[in-house]
Amino acid sequence: MTRPLRLALLLLLASPLAISAQVTLKFQTPDKSSSEMIVSSHTIQILTLGDMEIATRTSQKAILKEQAGVRGEDGTIQITGNTEAMKVSSTFPNGIMLRFDSLRENKPEGTQFDVMLDLYKVLSTAKTTRSLDKENRCISYSTRMEGFDKLAPALRNSIKDQLDKDYLKNAENQKFKEIPQTPIEEGDRWEVAFPMRLGGGQILAIKRSFTYKGTISVGGREVHAIEMKVISAKLSQNADADTPLKIIGSDLKVESSSGRLLFDNKRGTITHNELKFRLVGELKLDADGDALSGKLDLSITAISTTR
Repeated sequence: MTRPLRLALLLLLASPLAISAQVTLKFQTPDKSSSEMIVSSHTIQILTLGDMEIATRTSQKAILKEQAGVRGEDGTIQITGNTEAMKVSSTFPNGIMLRFDSLRENKPEGTQFDVMLDLYKVLSTAKTTRSLDKENRCISYSTRMEGFDKLAPALRNSIKDQLDKDYLKNAENQKFKEIPQTPIEEGDRWEVAFPMRLGGGQILAIKRSFTYKGTISVGGREVHAIEMKVISAKLSQNADADTPLKIIGSDLKVESSSGRLLFDNKRGTITHNELKFRLVGELKLDADGDALSGKLDLSITAISTTR
């Protein structure tokens, strides 16, 4: 057997193996399908101004349900969602604690932070409507909440930027960058940047790296595992934000980060999304025209599971 012939046979035999190592992950939205998502988050923020340390902690958990309609002749489909239950536990400066449970009566504790109960109550009534095109990309997204217009102006302003329809649509479509729609193979890596709106005009622009790790078995089902972590972050605030203390600059470093996505290709959906990261660094602040310097230590854990 000549050397060129041996090489040709080697390439011929190797080709199917190379092709089979690749996989294409695709989102799906079947007619009349339904899902339940459990979302939880935990945030620890320590802001240091001079010798004063201001610490806040917040833990949230919510159960969300969605129901898909039937695709129209143009391929679009509408999905409605509602919040089934929501719990919040917060610790504010001076050790003040506040708890909220949408399924129970919530009594004020007699502190300046009791107004937050009104905000939590409104958020727990959230109902969403989003429309997808034939490729399952979001083309519109809206949120309705009972009593939003009756909230104090400061509370409305604290979350209005997070309810912007274009922002919600763009945030929903980030999943097409997180889960590439082109063939990938084990070891492939990519990066995604997105400006997260934190409320009150604050924007946390984070860049994450993603690495495809192949398939694993979870609960007897094969899912595709993608590791992710935050690799850079910048915190800023809109100049017109109605807050007494404004962020005008930041220099944050990623102290630690880990996370992963699990994608069920048969269902065409992300079944698990978990991200943890800690940021530390310097802040430049403006307090009614006076420049201040501060330090920030921010830890965020966000987990969602779909079933």
